[in-house]
Amino acid sequence: MTGSLVGDKGNIYAGGGGHEGDLILFDKDGKSTVHVDGGNGNIDLGGNGHVGDLVLLDKEGKSTVYVDGGKGNINAGGNGHEGDLTLLDKEGKSTVHVDGGNGNINLGGNGHVGDLVLFDKEGKSTVYVDGGKGNINAGGNGHVGDLTLFDYTGKSTVQVDGAKGTINLGGNGHDGDVVLLSDAGKARVEIEACQHPYLKVRGFQPQTNRFS
Repeated sequence: MTGSLVGDKGNIYAGGGGHEGDLILFDKDGKSTVHVDGGNGNIDLGGNGHVGDLVLLDKEGKSTVYVDGGKGNINAGGNGHEGDLTLLDKEGKSTVHVDGGNGNINLGGNGHVGDLVLFDKEGKSTVYVDGGKGNINAGGNGHVGDLTLFDYTGKSTVQVDGAKGTINLGGNGHDGDVVLLSDAGKARVEIEACQHPYLKVRGFQPQTNRFS
């Protein structure tokens, strides 16, 4: 069989019998814009001066998935639907879940460790978040790793400087404090960098050299 049109079922069959079945659609100038390639199992949309898009609709005819060939974007969700992206392992278990409803990205689980690796323009790792060990490594490979925390106005209040090995607390209108807690959650050592800075050690008994 090389071609068959079945009217009662609304089906079109092309190929087989030693032949590849293709479907090609043209624009008004006779240029190909849609090519369904039965030999390689591909669908090509666009080209020849046209942008190829793919739009999936819900039962009400509203767009829920939009693949934009012009800009290289994939939009999922909207129009009353949450857009999710789920990647599965070879056993069909979820390992990556991008949750459009809650704005979360979940990596790992189901027997897999979830890691996040960021690279520089040369393809060298600069940030590595290790879900298995709960570590965050920043820097290396020719880069300095820093950690900066901001207040609600966007001003830096905490900076961990990987190059100098220093931790800066406070500044920009904030006092930087350090509080060390016991295993019971009680403050034992406090360093306050206010107008009159001081070091306070709570519950320390010099005669026994222990905390009470």
